[in-house]
Amino acid sequence: MNTPENIELPFELDSLSDAVNYQKWIMSSIYPFLGESILEVGAGIGSMSRWLPVRKKLYITEYNQDFENLLKNEMYLKHGDDKRIIVEHNKYESGWQQKFFDHNIDTIVNFNVLEHIDNDSQVLSQWLDILSSNSTSQHKRLVIFVPAHQWAFSKLDKKYGHYRRYNHKTMIKALSKITNYTNVSYQYFNIIGLLGWVFKYKILKNESISKKDIRIFERLVPFIKNIDDFLHHKLKIRIGQSMIFVVTV
Repeated sequence: MNTPENIELPFELDSLSDAVNYQKWIMSSIYPFLGESILEVGAGIGSMSRWLPVRKKLYITEYNQDFENLLKNEMYLKHGDDKRIIVEHNKYESGWQQKFFDHNIDTIVNFNVLEHIDNDSQVLSQWLDILSSNSTSQHKRLVIFVPAHQWAFSKLDKKYGHYRRYNHKTMIKALSKITNYTNVSYQYFNIIGLLGWVFKYKILKNESISKKDIRIFERLVPFIKNIDDFLHHKLKIRIGQSMIFVVTV
């Protein structure tokens, strides 16, 4: 991904921008939960946006206005001038969700966003408001990808502006403050990545990710994915570097 020289990307976004195998792995894990009219919140520079399916509508939104042209360029390179795709800067100010009430959004998705937000319950409430405004009888889903396990919280998390890491109980606690929805499923993701994270950033206390490490991991993703699928789906091991939550409204 080519970035204009006057835009300095946070390393968290820049370091993973070319991790295509990793991005596709994440997308394959959430793909079954994606509907026809999708809203991505906090798209960053579009590393995950480019893999989202374009069906009825695909809304891509991001807080940082500097990224808007990057996002538009990324989606144009992937899909051309597809009128079903709308990319825009969104300040997410109070009441921002109301602009989407008439768009019949059936899926809201975000990748590594919620951990950056102090009042996560408030934001969850806004996302659920959008889904609840859709009158369809079809399933409406909130799909959330976040870092897992508070015990794995490191100096690097803090450097990236993370308030927390999640487990099932903490997500349910955040949701319970705003709603009675109990239809919440979850799965852990990337056990091998968690082991590397704990070793490098909890034990060795490193405060940066080297691009060399990312390139090595990227080459290993096809093998790691098979191991991860076996450990999670066959042995039901409940640990991972990240978690995927699906809230059905």
